Amino acid sequence: MALIRSHSRHIPIFITALLWVVFGFREPVPAQEELIKLEVLHAQDHYQAGKTYPLLLRVTITDGWYIHGDKLGDPFLFPTRLLFDKPPQVKIGSIRFPKAKAEKFAYVPEPLELYSGTILVQTDLAIQENAPVGELLVNGKIEYQACTSNSCIPVEELPVKIAISVVGPEQPVQKLNQELFAQAGKPAPSFRFLNFEIGTGVGLPLTLLVFFLFGLGLNLTPCIYPLIPITVAYFGGKNDPHHHPAATHSFFYLIGITVTNSLLGVVASLSGSMLGALLQSSFVLSGMALLFLWLALSFFGFWELRLPNRLMQAAAKNYSGLFGSFFMGLTLGVLAAPCIGPFIIFLITYVAQLGDPLLGFLFFFVLSLGLGLPLALLAVFSGLIQKLPYAGDWMIWVRKFFGWVLIGGAVYFLNIAIQWGIDPEWLYAGLAVIAGVHLGWLEPSGRGLEKFLWFKRIAGSFLILCGIVYSLMIWQAQRGYIAWIPFEQQQLIYAAQKNKPAILDVTAQWCTPCQIMEKRIFRNTHVADLLKETAALRLDLTSEHPQQQQILAQYGIRGVPSILFFNRQGKEEKDLRVEEIVSRAEFMRRMKELMRRSDSLK
Repeated sequence: MALIRSHSRHIPIFITALLWVVFGFREPVPAQEELIKLEVLHAQDHYQAGKTYPLLLRVTITDGWYIHGDKLGDPFLFPTRLLFDKPPQVKIGSIRFPKAKAEKFAYVPEPLELYSGTILVQTDLAIQENAPVGELLVNGKIEYQACTSNSCIPVEELPVKIAISVVGPEQPVQKLNQELFAQAGKPAPSFRFLNFEIGTGVGLPLTLLVFFLFGLGLNLTPCIYPLIPITVAYFGGKNDPHHHPAATHSFFYLIGITVTNSLLGVVASLSGSMLGALLQSSFVLSGMALLFLWLALSFFGFWELRLPNRLMQAAAKNYSGLFGSFFMGLTLGVLAAPCIGPFIIFLITYVAQLGDPLLGFLFFFVLSLGLGLPLALLAVFSGLIQKLPYAGDWMIWVRKFFGWVLIGGAVYFLNIAIQWGIDPEWLYAGLAVIAGVHLGWLEPSGRGLEKFLWFKRIAGSFLILCGIVYSLMIWQAQRGYIAWIPFEQQQLIYAAQKNKPAILDVTAQWCTPCQIMEKRIFRNTHVADLLKETAALRLDLTSEHPQQQQILAQYGIRGVPSILFFNRQGKEEKDLRVEEIVSRAEFMRRMKELMRRSDSLK
């Protein structure tokens, strides 16, 4: 089976500097079946219907290789996971991986959560009461990405088969593998976020604080501000026959807010596997880009984003007592959805990848506390509304500012889905300049308000300055950029006809060493000058390339990074091939050797 293959739902992508963890090949790549081995370990030789039993899966990883941890805390990374079919007679319980080890490599700034050696994965088998006596078979698969300390292959999968012997209640059974089951214990859920270990130490409190602050920040969106006078008016004129204190009503109001979003977090966590797979597809990413663009147009006023009338009418109902305050909080998330919804999408993708409903509930609960706390305080101290600025043109301007934020999100997703050959950093710098010109000078709100006009000019000038400075930084960093030619077989033939040596760089956006080599080697003026004498060809495996499998098989390319060197006759100098991350000095040594050999062929 080919170690690099096209598979649309396994298209690896990238969200920030946290790329897919991939390294390189110092040794010949073993066959897929040799990279990992999976063995099913039963707790006993037979199973009785109507009972639940523990089960272990022993995963053995070839020496010198690693696979990703099961919880990476990033929706765009593909973790190791086990998936099973759902036969009617057997129910597979939750899959419990051991804690991944933080492995630090020289070329990455942060440790990577990886498995190596042998790990024991735990689950449970619930045999249904209607299970017939005899042999049952449960089919599944393990999805993983196998890596060395220098490079990695794309995501692969290995089939898993669990054979179960079901017997009657009188049939004697024999215990098996009890030492291994005791050794496995019960792993504590853990993952990394913001470089802290969640589940221990200060990681969880810090993460909760981040979510709380994000919730506070959502109060600046234009759909929340109009709810302030509505909230104050509701609680100020509320008639409570039981004479509950205002603080009690405020508390129930806040709980109502948290319930709405916390349930969203639970649903997102339960759908994590499906969502994580969907986010590997360029079609889904293109759809998300269009969704963000569609929402941005509503923020610019091209059309009005409204909820269905029935939903609005249900949210507007007024109930008495504490339940009325609770219901008022429930409806806040519905009424504010047109504004905060697009930003919640980012958090949903993050929480979904964790796959832990408890953490999903907790994160969105804390987020909702931050979102609802200012409104809950205003419900108690209604006099504070007089100190707030009046709504007006500034709200329209803020709304359009967030519209530009959404356009930035659309550009980000579209750049990942469609490899259009433009460095995204230039796009973001250009967006900042265009947004600054629009928000500072072309946007018409606030005419006649001198102070607000000054604010618009300053804010617009700041965005333009940021875009210009960022562009200069990009230009400074890219002076040594190479004009890569997308690889086609004809390009290699053309180079040989011109008596010109060539190199072929096989790369991918999900390849961390490839990105590091891009910065350390190819963004260097000396390397760029040297490559001007060659045909610099590039094969990008981030998305499916035409005839990709044929090209990889023809040249025996087994993983990324890979750099092939061709002399003036179009023949590869195989002893110069790069199949791992190398230094700039080593790359230049090989390039100079290629030129020396090519010159001898003149």
